[in-house]
Amino acid sequence: MTSKFNPDNTYGQESAKDMDSLKRDRFQLISAYVDGEVTSAERSDVQQLLATDPDAKRLYNRLVMLRQAFRTMPVPPTEQPAQELAQQVFSKIDRRRNRRKFVWGGAALAAMFVGAVSM
Repeated sequence: MTSKFNPDNTYGQESAKDMDSLKRDRFQLISAYVDGEVTSAERSDVQQLLATDPDAKRLYNRLVMLRQAFRTMPVPPTEQPAQELAQQVFSKIDRRRNRRKFVWGGAALAAMFVGAVSM
């Protein structure tokens, strides 16, 4: 992950759009750090940021708590295994295909009957 983040906070005068972009980059970098998806250079940048910026530290703590909450969330049991559900779906598709064939076959038979009667 390549970041535009500057841990020294030496940005000078920036527009609101640049600040939003900076906040987004910071969030993504800290989030990647929490997930263990940063390079060693980015890890050093985040560690320096967390040591010096209370807002970044609060964001980090919130992301860690959120990650832990997701890990402890119960997974609802499924009523049926995925393989069984897939089989049911494919069976319905096959039945619909067969029904269409029957309808087209019936229509063709009716057309032949009408043609034979009209002669």
